[in-house]
Amino acid sequence: MSLLSTVARGIRASVTLDNINLSTDSDFSLTGRGPGSISLVGVDKSATYEKLYRSQVWVRTVVDKLSRGVGRLPLKAYASAEAPNERERVREGPLADLLARPYAGGNPSLWKGAIVGNMAIHGNAIVVKVRPRPGRPPAELIPSSFAFWRPALDDKGRLAYWVFSDARQRIPFLPEEVIHFRWWGPGQGIVSPSPLEALASTIKIEDAARRMQISSYEHGNRPVGAFTTPQVLKLETAARLRADLDERYGGVDNAFRIAIMDAGSKWEPMAHTLVDAELINTLRFTREEVSAVYDIPPPVIHILDRATFSNITEQHRMMYQDTLGPWATLIEETVQTELIDQEPTMAGWYVEFDFREVLRGDPLQEMEAGVKAVGGPWLSVNEFRATQNLPPIDGGDELNPSPTTPGRPAASSSPLDVEALLSRLAERQAARQTRRLETTRVERDKHGAALAVHKEITEEPL
Repeated sequence: MSLLSTVARGIRASVTLDNINLSTDSDFSLTGRGPGSISLVGVDKSATYEKLYRSQVWVRTVVDKLSRGVGRLPLKAYASAEAPNERERVREGPLADLLARPYAGGNPSLWKGAIVGNMAIHGNAIVVKVRPRPGRPPAELIPSSFAFWRPALDDKGRLAYWVFSDARQRIPFLPEEVIHFRWWGPGQGIVSPSPLEALASTIKIEDAARRMQISSYEHGNRPVGAFTTPQVLKLETAARLRADLDERYGGVDNAFRIAIMDAGSKWEPMAHTLVDAELINTLRFTREEVSAVYDIPPPVIHILDRATFSNITEQHRMMYQDTLGPWATLIEETVQTELIDQEPTMAGWYVEFDFREVLRGDPLQEMEAGVKAVGGPWLSVNEFRATQNLPPIDGGDELNPSPTTPGRPAASSSPLDVEALLSRLAERQAARQTRRLETTRVERDKHGAALAVHKEITEEPL
């Protein structure tokens, strides 16, 4: 099913604005400039934001890193409990169903990735609420490319409609029938600017450098320059010589062929080389600026010029805490204000991303953390076992009071002998190390025996 037919279905099901025709006069006006683009070097040369995503390697890299990073994070629904600081996971109902199956043919990862991808490219993202019939909660949340959307303002400059516009028609949506994700931006605050606007000059220079490189391979001669002669050549003779030179030295397959000149002819180099143009430095500068605009640590997108083992591990955490953290907060709060708060059947619910899986440490660190947490005042044995995909055990749901809590006896021991578990883990690691050393010793002995045999065979008798 095409996007247009899906959007039209959403209009009929929920917005019911079929009689509005935006091709005629109306009491509101469209604002914005349509699909964003960046001008390039050359006459009438430009590229839309989506074309840049498809063709510019570092824009594609950072957008994919952001969209896939957020897409893999579980987005879970919760209900606030009556007691303070308590909550319950919501696994059934309209909100949980939308998070599990956002739209026909899509999955949660694609849905979250489409939101982040549109915001990373266009600065904004639109999700259409599709209802089975008016007054019912949405049955689908359909993402759409923001290149097709423009806001329509009334005579007081307020948002009247969101308009889906393509080459055939314009379809208006009431603001409450879409979810609009955006960052802060200057101006009226209705539409956020694209991050690619800040990279306009960088992308323009980088695109010109790449095109020059391609052109040098397609049209360059080696050697590069002009043949000069003291004789006056006729036009026919000059044309014949030029054709002969192009045939002999033009293109990459004829690069660096030796030229033979006579009759006082000389070769005069004229053009600068790609080294003079510092093409490599230009490309390196581009990747660093794109990384800075999108706030992504360089080693995370394979820029390893100043990377070490320790800072790569730390910057992986920075990626999820400092880079993807604000994206997650924005999505959570936008879903809350523009979806949950507007639906009576979702009252008291909220959504939250779960970062635990991507921020887990190595097994030994996790076990050490379990020693400090399990059996204490805030984590039971079965709760910790659930994080390790282990089944619950009898008596593992009890919480022991803290030994420092006044008036309460200290906990005697934890139902789970974590110390013994750590000891067994250390024994296994020591056993593996011993086996490796034994294997090394055996191989060394075999090698020594082989050398001795070789020496006996090759050594001359006295």
